[in-house]
Amino acid sequence: MAITLRPIEVDELPAFHRVMGQGFGYIPDDESTAHWAATLDFSRTLAAFDDGRLVGTSGAFALETTVPGGATLRTAGVTMVAVSPSHRRRGILTEMMRGLLAVAHERGEPIATLWASESIIYPRFGYGLATEDDTWDIERVHARFAHAPEVPGTIHLVDEAYARAHFPAVWERVRVTRIGMTARDEAFWDHRFHDPSHQRGGASGFFFAAYEEGGRTEGYALYRVKQQWDGIAAHEIEVVEAISATDAAHAGLWKFLLDLDLSKTITAQHRPLDDALPLMLADTRRLRRRRRDAIWLRLVDLVAALEGRTYAAEGALTLEVRDDFCGWNPAVVRLEASADGARAHPSSASPDLVLSTSSLAAAYLGGTRLSDLARAGRVEERRAGALREADRLFATDHAAWCPQHF
Repeated sequence: MAITLRPIEVDELPAFHRVMGQGFGYIPDDESTAHWAATLDFSRTLAAFDDGRLVGTSGAFALETTVPGGATLRTAGVTMVAVSPSHRRRGILTEMMRGLLAVAHERGEPIATLWASESIIYPRFGYGLATEDDTWDIERVHARFAHAPEVPGTIHLVDEAYARAHFPAVWERVRVTRIGMTARDEAFWDHRFHDPSHQRGGASGFFFAAYEEGGRTEGYALYRVKQQWDGIAAHEIEVVEAISATDAAHAGLWKFLLDLDLSKTITAQHRPLDDALPLMLADTRRLRRRRRDAIWLRLVDLVAALEGRTYAAEGALTLEVRDDFCGWNPAVVRLEASADGARAHPSSASPDLVLSTSSLAAAYLGGTRLSDLARAGRVEERRAGALREADRLFATDHAAWCPQHF
C-alpha cells in the first residue's frame, strides 16, 4: 500500500510522539508528551502512514523572524522531522519536506527555518546554513575581565514568577534588532521555563538572574549548577540562556556568571559569533570556543523573501536561482535595491550570478558572503563585478543569531 500523508488528530498524538522518539532515539513518557503538545498546532503537523500505521513525523511552527533591516517575516519553523527506522530509504522524508513547504507557500510564509539533526540532510531540499553559533567553556580562574563598559545596574536572583513577568520584554527588545531571532509567544515561554529533572544531566534546576538598572530589567540569564565535590568545590555552571538589551547588562551578567562562588568551569551554548565577551577577557585564549551550525534557512517565496529585507547599498542583480523543489519560484529574478526598499521580479534577462537556492539562502541573513560561496564552487559569476556588488548588497552590520531552539 502507498504511503499517505496528512495532519494528525489529537488522539494520534501519543503515536506521533512515539515515532518521533524512534527516529531520535528516546522513549517519551506521558508527561513530556502532554507538555510538548501544548506548543503544537495540529493542523501544521504532517505525518506519514503505511497501511494506517504512523511511520513518519514532521510539522512546523508559525514563527516570525527578524531579517536585515529590522523587518519581521512570517516563517515556517520546521520541526519534529523523523522517520521510523523500519521505513528509511523510501522517500518518506522527501515527501514530508515537500508537503511542509507547500503549506508554507499557501500560508504566505516567505521563508522556512530549522535546526538540523544532521547537516547533510537539508541542502538537497534547498536549505542553506544561515546562522552559526558558539559553545563556550572557561575556567573561573581564567575569566578575569581586562575591559568592560561601566556597569551602573545591579544583579538580583529572582524567582520564576518574576522571570515570567519581566524576561519576555527583554527578549522582545533584543529580537527586533538582532537578525535571525524569532518572536516568542506564551507557549514558547512555557517551554523555555519547563525544566524537568531528566533534562538537567545531573545539574540543578534553573537559577534566574536579572540585571536591573533605572527600575527596569535590562538583561537576564537562566543557569544551572552541577555540583562537583572532591574535597574542594569544583562546580560547573551551565548558562542555558543569557539575553542582554544593553552593553552594561551584558557585562554585568557575565561578570556575575563567571565569578560564582564554588564554581570551577562555566559553559554556555548558542552564543553569537560577534559576542563582545572574548574582547573583554584578560586572557582570551582561555575561552574555548566551538562553532557549530545553527539555523538552516529556505527561501519559500523567492520574490517575497528578497523584497522582505533591506540591503546595505543601492544596486541591482539578476540572479538565476536553481530550485528543483519549489516549482512556483521563478528561475531568474531581478533584484533592485534602493534607499526606498527592494523590489524583486521574474526576469528574462541574462543572469549576473547563477546559484542554487541553498547557496542564496546561506547568504540571505548576511552570514556567508556570495564571493566565498563562489570560491567553493557554489556560485557562478556571469557578469564581471557582480560578486563584488552582491557582497556589498547583502552585507550586514552584525552576525545573525537565533538562540531559540525549535
